[in-house]
Amino acid sequence: MAGLRNPKASAAFAQLRPQGKKSKPRFQQPTRLLSTPLPSKTLFHSTGHPMSTKEKLSKQFKELIAMEPTVRGSIPTNPLDDENLVPLSEWRTRVINLLNVVLPKNNPILKSVASLNFQSNLNEKVDELFGALRGVQADFESGLFESLQKRIEAEMSVNFLEQAEQLLKEKDNHHYSYIPAAVLAGAIVEKSLRSLCERNDPPIKTVKPNGQPKAMNALIDDLKKAEVLDEIWSKQLKAWADIRNAAAHGRTEAIKPDQVKSMIGAIPSFLTQFMK
Repeated sequence: MAGLRNPKASAAFAQLRPQGKKSKPRFQQPTRLLSTPLPSKTLFHSTGHPMSTKEKLSKQFKELIAMEPTVRGSIPTNPLDDENLVPLSEWRTRVINLLNVVLPKNNPILKSVASLNFQSNLNEKVDELFGALRGVQADFESGLFESLQKRIEAEMSVNFLEQAEQLLKEKDNHHYSYIPAAVLAGAIVEKSLRSLCERNDPPIKTVKPNGQPKAMNALIDDLKKAEVLDEIWSKQLKAWADIRNAAAHGRTEAIKPDQVKSMIGAIPSFLTQFMK
């Protein structure tokens, strides 16, 4: 309730809120597609379980590569004929959109594909596009980018934990600094729980039927039902969820600095065991 909020704690937590406008997406979905019918767009297995993100991307790779006969058949004899270049340009847009999702932002392959123009040597450039697409597909299917994503997530978690630890060290100057530290630590745990759900086979839904994100306790329950978490870890994670929720709502009377310190100290063990 509003009457229980601590103004000093709220002020400390406010320092963590992002400033400025939301960033725009790095790419836009094409508004037109090739007229050739595409494979089924279903995002579910025959068993009714939703596809994982990796399966959806893998499906997109296969669809774009399967369009090779249509793409090559659409190459105009006159490269300056802009109208006849529309199907080819639309296919390239879909390729760039997919690579934007899979590859790091400054990857040279992505830059090379995005910089291609269709003013000359169309057959050679289409060869280059299909070569890049197949090469990235092979690395993606081998798990190369998945491993990279896990390393990135691990590095981010370590960075946020260091920030939380630094906030605890500032308690002499900021009496309620353990509040944003608890919120930050809780965010790390929540992000890890969502990743565990997405990686599970079959994937565990992280949103409610109405589209709203599931709360931490619901994610924990789902992971326990899937036998990803045991009883001990379930109780520990729910205790951390209580600390995070109390801190996020400024209920300073519900938590103590030592509890936050213990939470931050134990999170690395959780990440090591489950986020390999």
